[in-house]
Amino acid sequence: VRFRLWGRDADRLADTSQVLSALGANVHVTSLDLTKTGEAVQKLMEQDQSERFDIAYLVAGTGETRAPGDRIQTNFTAPAAMASALANRMTERGSGRIVLIGSAAGHHSLPFASAYSGSKAGLARFSDALRLAARPLGVTVTLAAPGFLDTPSARKQAKAPPFLLPVDEAARRIVR
Repeated sequence: VRFRLWGRDADRLADTSQVLSALGANVHVTSLDLTKTGEAVQKLMEQDQSERFDIAYLVAGTGETRAPGDRIQTNFTAPAAMASALANRMTERGSGRIVLIGSAAGHHSLPFASAYSGSKAGLARFSDALRLAARPLGVTVTLAAPGFLDTPSARKQAKAPPFLLPVDEAARRIVR
C-alpha cells in the first residue's frame, strides 16, 4: 500500500509516516503551506502525473475555531481548488474517489467562529456540487463532517464541547 501524506507540520507528518511505514506501507511525505494554493495544486498535479491518485482524503484546516489566521484559505479555497483539479484528472480516467473533511460547524452559525463555520459551510456546498458533477463521470466525492473531536485543543476549552468523539473512532467512520 502506498500513501502520500501532505501537511504543513513536518514533525506530525514524520510521526504519521513512521507509524504507516511500521505497518508496511510505502510512504511519501510532502510538507507545504496551503495558503499558497497555486503551489499546492501544481504539486498535486505533478504527483498525480507521476503516480496517479485513486483516492484522496483532503483534510484541510487546523480545527482551531478561534485562533487567528486565514481560515478561508486553509479550510475552503485550498481544498476546493485541489479537489477540482484532481476531479478533472479522475474524470478523464473514468474513476476515482475524493473525500473532503468538513465539520459539523459548517451546518451551524457559530458566532465565536464565523470564518471557520462559514468556510466549512462553503466546503459542504462545494462538495455537494462537485459530487453531482463528477458522479456521472465515474468519480465519487464524499464530505465527512465530524462533530467535536477529542483532541488536546478541545480539552483546553473552558467548557467541554458536547459529544466528543475519539479521533480513532472518527477516522474509522470517515474511512467507512
